[in-house]
Amino acid sequence: MPTGPVATSDRIVFLDTLRGIAVMAIFIVNIKAMVMPFAYYMNPSLWTSELDQWIAIVQQFLLDDIWRTIITALLGAGLAMMWERLDARDLGRGILFKRSAWLVVFGAIHLFGLWGGDILLIYGATGLLAVLFVRVGTVKLCIVDVVLLLIGTAWES
Repeated sequence: MPTGPVATSDRIVFLDTLRGIAVMAIFIVNIKAMVMPFAYYMNPSLWTSELDQWIAIVQQFLLDDIWRTIITALLGAGLAMMWERLDARDLGRGILFKRSAWLVVFGAIHLFGLWGGDILLIYGATGLLAVLFVRVGTVKLCIVDVVLLLIGTAWES
């Protein structure tokens, strides 16, 4: 059974378009982060001018937060769709695991070799973790979600 790219007739044009827009928005975010000291990117209050601070805050909300959330959601949707197609053909978790492992490899190369703000390594690690949960039921997933949310909230407190 073929495991190559999805046929053109099976693609979801809206998701492809949204993914392309999201990648370009993240590209804009990354350019901003690459040309300034990273501390200024992470903390808009460091800018000396009040106008610069407002611009940084608006840009963080309109570009960073919204588009990073959208591209992360698209990653999850893509993993779910890949799993459905693989499971329907009885191909198991191996291919999904392998794809995520390659994303970890390329993410690590990019993170440590090119730019310290890269997120591909995190996405790949998330994909590897997601592989463990593909056959877990909805109730158990909700319990895991609540536990992780509580841990994350406690961690940030």
